[in-house]
Amino acid sequence: MQFATSQFAVLFLVTGTAFWLLRGRRSAQKWLLLASSVLFYAPLGWWRLALLLGSAVVNFGLGEALAAVPRKENGEAGDRARPVFWLAMVLNLAFLGSFKYYGFFSTELNRVAGWAGADPLLPILEIVLPVGISFYTFQSCTYLVDLYRGYGERAQNLRDYVLYITFFPQLLIGPITRSRDLLPQLTGEGPAGVPDVPRSTTLLMSGAFKTVVLSSYLASKLNGCYQAPDEYSTLELLVATYGKSMQVYCDFSGYTDLARGFALLLGFELPRNFNQPHGASNIAEFWRRWHITFAHCMRDYIFLPMGGSRASYPRVYTNLFLTLLVAGLWHGAAWGFVIWGAMHGVGLVLYKMLQDWRRSRGIDPKTLTFSGWYTALAWVYTLHLIVVSRFFFYTPDVETAMSFVSQLLTLSTVGKGMDLLVIPTIALVFAMNFWGNAWREKAIAWQTALPVPARPVLWAGAFALVMVLQPSDINPHVYFAF
Repeated sequence: MQFATSQFAVLFLVTGTAFWLLRGRRSAQKWLLLASSVLFYAPLGWWRLALLLGSAVVNFGLGEALAAVPRKENGEAGDRARPVFWLAMVLNLAFLGSFKYYGFFSTELNRVAGWAGADPLLPILEIVLPVGISFYTFQSCTYLVDLYRGYGERAQNLRDYVLYITFFPQLLIGPITRSRDLLPQLTGEGPAGVPDVPRSTTLLMSGAFKTVVLSSYLASKLNGCYQAPDEYSTLELLVATYGKSMQVYCDFSGYTDLARGFALLLGFELPRNFNQPHGASNIAEFWRRWHITFAHCMRDYIFLPMGGSRASYPRVYTNLFLTLLVAGLWHGAAWGFVIWGAMHGVGLVLYKMLQDWRRSRGIDPKTLTFSGWYTALAWVYTLHLIVVSRFFFYTPDVETAMSFVSQLLTLSTVGKGMDLLVIPTIALVFAMNFWGNAWREKAIAWQTALPVPARPVLWAGAFALVMVLQPSDINPHVYFAF
């Protein structure tokens, strides 16, 4: 179920009303949220729902098994916990891999066998990817890893754990929440009312505008460029190069705004996931601003366990590159995602080399100040590393991506044409990357200053405007595919 549907509006209105009528009865509130989360996911298919709930039940059991193993005096897991932990990781990775990666690896393995003159080694199966499987499997893994390390929050019972995994505002696309972020909010008594109405409604208005209006409009005008680039002129593809990145930013950050807004209306705080990412002046800063919860997980569960920055220079650079390669594969089983991850990995390695070179000359990078020209050039470089890597991320395959690049470089003047409103829309989204936070804080302050009876009029007017401005079709969220 998507947020921007009448079905979800009814579900949330009923859930929110009943939730606050049950204030003070936390157990009943949690059962209500669990039922609503099941109803939210159920339209995607009973077998997908069965996989989600089955995964949650199994991982709760694995977590309890980890928690039951005696620990050392310092709280660390002992040798007896290690087999349980690795069993949990293997089961989760096998679960995700069978749905998301089997087709890719079997196809490539059979291709290698064909080159060697051998018969196909594995059957090719048409496997449908369950929506949200990457997100809820990753969240389950972080829960188990944190329990194993001794600093995770343990669910008090099966109901709380299943709700932690299926909590509907963040179930399909995130933000990825860790046990210490959400579980204490579930086990606590909760507020007596919505803690911050101006902020929650501003998030909802921001998210609706970005996803329903901006993202859907840009997708309707630009998707064709990435599906059949040879039908468009160089100028049209150049516009699409920047426009697609802005569309995906609106789509993903808008969904996060909606998730955080809906959660806050129920008294829950979800972590921030975006902070003006396309204003970054280096690739490391970009990853501190883009899909923040995912980037933190990549750092804590992939990069640091490999040794992080504590090893020799070659090992550190290898760790960085492999972390981004894993990030690419996490998004999907295709060579385009591998290339995208590799490009970001190379970018991070080069940036780390530059920082290490500065330190070797006695310069502390944290104290450096740069001229406006240097900062502007660094921003241009970072932006183009990001948008060029996305040629491989959003085209159907590597061949189409290379066709996009080839057509972009041919200086062709023949194309299908493009709606001129696309350019000011892209400019607006670019402006949001620099001033979006300030605009949001002003909107919250303005709403707070309004008399309480006038606020519903503002909300109704804002959402009516969104409905008027929305294109004929609302674009499906890009990250539903992951």
